[in-house]
Amino acid sequence: MKLSFWSENNYGKIIGKALSKRGYEIEFDKITKETDITFLFGAMTPFRFWNMQYNRRNMYKTKITYIVFDIPEWRLETTKFKRFYNEYKQMLTLADYVFTISQTVTNDLKRLWNIDSKPLFHVFDNETIENQLSDNIKKNPGQIVAIGHMKCHKRFDILICALRDSKFKLKIISNGGEEEKKIIELAKNLNVDLQILKNVGDPEKLLIMQESEFCVHPSEFEGLSIVPKEALWCNTVPIISDIPVHLEMHGNTLPTFKTNDANDLRRVLLEGEIDFDIAKNKIQKCTVQAVTDDVEKWLKSL
Repeated sequence: MKLSFWSENNYGKIIGKALSKRGYEIEFDKITKETDITFLFGAMTPFRFWNMQYNRRNMYKTKITYIVFDIPEWRLETTKFKRFYNEYKQMLTLADYVFTISQTVTNDLKRLWNIDSKPLFHVFDNETIENQLSDNIKKNPGQIVAIGHMKCHKRFDILICALRDSKFKLKIISNGGEEEKKIIELAKNLNVDLQILKNVGDPEKLLIMQESEFCVHPSEFEGLSIVPKEALWCNTVPIISDIPVHLEMHGNTLPTFKTNDANDLRRVLLEGEIDFDIAKNKIQKCTVQAVTDDVEKWLKSL
């Protein structure tokens, strides 16, 4: 079976690379007349794919398979995004197969667009993390790390408010976003020790995560939420908001606070402890090997 994986970043290539090691013929960001299935990851990739392949569609036998990361509901009716998501919806309705990265996204697709799908590609790259972890890293008590774009739905402002006048030291790994100035000013006004780190590579990110006492992920919206899983593999305590996908993936194995509630987050920060073995076991289904097994099982069923 010949497969093609299309993605805007390395995330969409994880399973393709794993399948290649198992003997499958894999191509990335290209197809041929012999390609059996083409996987398109995320919302942007399908537009690039069709721009490149549209006029030659009849030349190919490939089955088109979409992997949906999320559907930001607040964007669907805005002037800026309405046409984009209407076209994306149309593509999904014409797909041969539709998968998602979580049951939460599958539920959203059905509720918002009446599109049937199944969660399958809920992977995080545990193998790369394991290969890059450093030995004998000492924890810095009171150090918190948070990771992500500084966008409104990431709710770094809630984290800043929770740390008001505390002794915690916060490092945010981010390449910026529309909320950056607001976050910096808020931290200054609330006496929060904040350091923003940009252009951080994976090895340095994992080092910072390893040495941190907590990794806080305060988002009010996520499709899969990879950061808490990375933190677990670094033996750093993740603290998460109680959004549906966090509860779906982690259940009650992680310290959880009420979404957008700074006071509750502050309480959890002072009490947060976990059993790492139990927490890691809960997300074994998301490891590269487990997800590759599931994808391969699906491929063999066709």
